[in-house]
Amino acid sequence: MLLLHAGFADTRLLLWGESAAPASTPKAARSNHAADKPGFYPYDAGDEPLYAALAECEVAFAPRPSPGWHLWAPTAAGMPLPSSPLVAEAPPGPLTLHPWRVTVIPLEPQSAVEFLGAIVGKEVVVPGLVVGSTLTFWAQAMRFAGALVATEQFLPGLVDGRAVWRPVIAGANQQRVATLAKSMPPGCQALSMDADACPTQSASKLLAAFLDETVDALVRATLPRAEARRMPVADESDESQAPRTPKRRSTGPKFASAHDQWLAGLRSATGELTGTAPDSDGLAEQVEQWQRPVTVAASAPCRLCFRLEEPPEEETNGRAANRRPGWYLRYLLQATSDPSLLMPVADAWSPGKRGGAAFRKRSFDVREYLYGALGQAATMCPPIVDSLKTATPGGQPLDASAAHGFLNARPLKSWISSPATSSRRIRMITAKAPICMNVYTNRYTRIAVTPRGVPATTPMRM
Repeated sequence: MLLLHAGFADTRLLLWGESAAPASTPKAARSNHAADKPGFYPYDAGDEPLYAALAECEVAFAPRPSPGWHLWAPTAAGMPLPSSPLVAEAPPGPLTLHPWRVTVIPLEPQSAVEFLGAIVGKEVVVPGLVVGSTLTFWAQAMRFAGALVATEQFLPGLVDGRAVWRPVIAGANQQRVATLAKSMPPGCQALSMDADACPTQSASKLLAAFLDETVDALVRATLPRAEARRMPVADESDESQAPRTPKRRSTGPKFASAHDQWLAGLRSATGELTGTAPDSDGLAEQVEQWQRPVTVAASAPCRLCFRLEEPPEEETNGRAANRRPGWYLRYLLQATSDPSLLMPVADAWSPGKRGGAAFRKRSFDVREYLYGALGQAATMCPPIVDSLKTATPGGQPLDASAAHGFLNARPLKSWISSPATSSRRIRMITAKAPICMNVYTNRYTRIAVTPRGVPATTPMRM
């Protein structure tokens, strides 16, 4: 029986396996650890069973085993603790972490996607080939990366001179990533090239690195390969009049601009920026500034909310309701870690107030976020534009017609749901934008949409 496992490091999925150890292996393992040297993992499956597993999953390319990897495993009495009783019984005694040399086959992102796609949702690939918990986790993470690509939650970027595609984790996906990181088995973090210190990378950072490489591989697999747009050369029009010069060895294609070079790299197989292009020094800064509105919203510890407040009771029955607007659209900030925490936007503008001080401690520019989020929301609700004419907008008065238009805005209408009797609110959440629309009322009410699309507010019977 072969039990498959995997870790992740250096942008590659590290495949290794466990199998029952021969009777003579434990003595060698004990003697190696007695000399304070990393011994061979006694349950190491070796490279041949791993290649057979990759062939069974129809992986197109599998490199040679990478030497120098160590598995930090709980160890007792000179023997490591196997991951499953199917491999071997647990050794007696107290457990401590020790490094063990193990056979590892590193898979590049594209091969890793093919392999994980073949075993996703499976506990047994074929009889005798069992999928371990670590490999199951990476398959789930690959499915999440595929969902990000399918919903177009990614952006092009430039990292260390390489054109890359990076995921955008925003809104509800932030909680999904946090939950996925908490479920990571410890074995996913157990591989290291260092035999003197155990791995210390957190589960969230390791998962983020895996999602980066997987999203990049998935996007590249769907893009057509691009050829370089060459710059026009001055002597190409009339070669007879040009002086003859010795031919130099070509250094790659010439691009009309650094942006063309970057776009070609995004559609290439590796992302490397080959060839030459003018004005390429400031490309990284330009890409970073272009990404900033999205990265600010995605990394924000809060999201913008709206509360549509009904006119007070004394205005709805008197003539005062006819003289001035009674509805009010209030702006709020909702914490992404705890949706029950709401703070008026008016308290967040000033650094001296409690809300502004809390954001300042987290090095978060709340003013930049609010201007961007309110500008985005103004495209869905035009009355918000009027509030942006003030320095610190905290809300916008609405008449009945504007409130009706807000409730029937196309991006919002599909997400109206029935209110919970304990929350006194009707919740409307946008699908893609990291903005939460919460429509509050000061009574237990529900909104019913008539056949003509006119909302009728009706008190709920308790």
